[in-house]
Amino acid sequence: LFDTGAELERDKVASYYELDQYLLETPYGIPYLPEEGLLAWKEDKQAGYIAKPLSLDDWQRIVDYYMTTKKPYNTVVIEPYGGAINSYPVADSAFIHRDVDCDFFVDVFWLNDADRQAQVEWLDGFMRLMEPYFNGHVYQNYPRRSQTNYRWMYWGDAFDTLLWVKQKYDPDNFFHY
Repeated sequence: LFDTGAELERDKVASYYELDQYLLETPYGIPYLPEEGLLAWKEDKQAGYIAKPLSLDDWQRIVDYYMTTKKPYNTVVIEPYGGAINSYPVADSAFIHRDVDCDFFVDVFWLNDADRQAQVEWLDGFMRLMEPYFNGHVYQNYPRRSQTNYRWMYWGDAFDTLLWVKQKYDPDNFFHY
């Protein structure tokens, strides 16, 4: 991967809970970062919800696009949903993202401003590839300022109630964006 000779470090099939416990309890090395350190890195990211399971061909297209990255620190993350998260009624909370297969997000990084455009273009290309799979909503923990209609994307029909609460308890707009 990325001409480093790295191999897959973990290859395990189990339940989500078992995999989560395994990853929490199994020591692994910390990835190497250049001397500039983590604080020097700049970042952009975008997410979307995949509503239905994808085919193997769909996943292959995703992996193929990921492999076009020129930067080894770019990341794709899949957060599976389902189970107990779906048992709570959507209308009873501001978290509307309950009936989806998974959350999917892409994170890109760069050190030099000269690399920014290429990284953002790669991210935007990934989002174009993923658009047919997304349901139009986004987990609000992964905001991107360039997203339009973010109120609908983050909170759907719950937005009006959230706006009412915000206006009542934060009339001076102390908390914004």
